[in-house]
Amino acid sequence: MSLLARAACFAMLTLAPSVHAACPAPFTGTGDGTYYTEIGGSGACALEWIATDHIAAINAPQWAGSAHCGECLAVTGPLGSTVVKVVSQCPDCAEGDLDFSYAAMAAIADPILGRVPIQWERVECPTSGPVQFQFEGSNPYYLKLQVRDHRYGIQSVSVFHDGAYQPMTRGSDNHFIYTPGGPAVEPINVRITATTGEVLQQSAGYIMNDVDLPGTAQFAFCPDDLFKNDFE
Repeated sequence: MSLLARAACFAMLTLAPSVHAACPAPFTGTGDGTYYTEIGGSGACALEWIATDHIAAINAPQWAGSAHCGECLAVTGPLGSTVVKVVSQCPDCAEGDLDFSYAAMAAIADPILGRVPIQWERVECPTSGPVQFQFEGSNPYYLKLQVRDHRYGIQSVSVFHDGAYQPMTRGSDNHFIYTPGGPAVEPINVRITATTGEVLQQSAGYIMNDVDLPGTAQFAFCPDDLFKNDFE
């Protein structure tokens, strides 16, 4: 293929906002629900939350090295249901257990009980804007990138360098890392793949550490009937 043809092909790929595949495979659990005493912070996923957020820490057996960070789970308890975002790990929780913020616990049970039976499943996050990116400790010779505000879990991230997309390595802190052989060219262009198989090609912008940088697109909605379950 000629250099001109290669350039045209890359331009077409860059302009394409996404390639949609299917909705994520079922991911469910049944166990005990408990709640945090903290009123905000940043957990093992390096995602900030405040007291009114409905969030959860997932149990260690299902942690999967931060693979579920930022995903949303529909949870049902004795008094009702809510949707929570996974922002941390609960090291002492058994498989199926979730540890909630107080606000999330109060939506499904009386917090005074301390521990209640729950069941849950993975669902799409109710996000309305584009995905976000945040660099941490990065420079042109070392890229550490987090994807935020995604509708589905992130399966993989690759970065465009030396004329091709290079795979980034997932860290246990919900970041993806790549060390280029030479300086990375800014703005940083990435390809992010969701657990649905859908792909977004985006510019993560110029390297600015610890700043939320907006993308231009979001993963597509799932058909309404794909997450029907016994909780509803």
